[in-house]
Amino acid sequence: MNCEDIYLENCRIVGEVSVSKKKLETDLIKNLSIIKDNLVIKNSTLESKLNLSNVQFNNSADFHYANFYEYANFSGAIINDTSNFIGLY
Repeated sequence: MNCEDIYLENCRIVGEVSVSKKKLETDLIKNLSIIKDNLVIKNSTLESKLNLSNVQFNNSADFHYANFYEYANFSGAIINDTSNFIGLY
């Protein structure tokens, strides 16, 4: 992402969200894509897949009361700052 913070609140997100299709800075040793910005998806519904696997978050990641209808994949993710998964369902 490496552009600006992403802040989504009270949204309905339709379609797959995946970092695998974005050109991000990569840590080749750890095989991680790096997100340098804050990512907030709050009080929102994602109706399709969320794939944030093998991602290193260098800032905060907030999924406060996010609702994932299909699945959310955070396997291998590293969060180096604060994170919030309160009310995740």
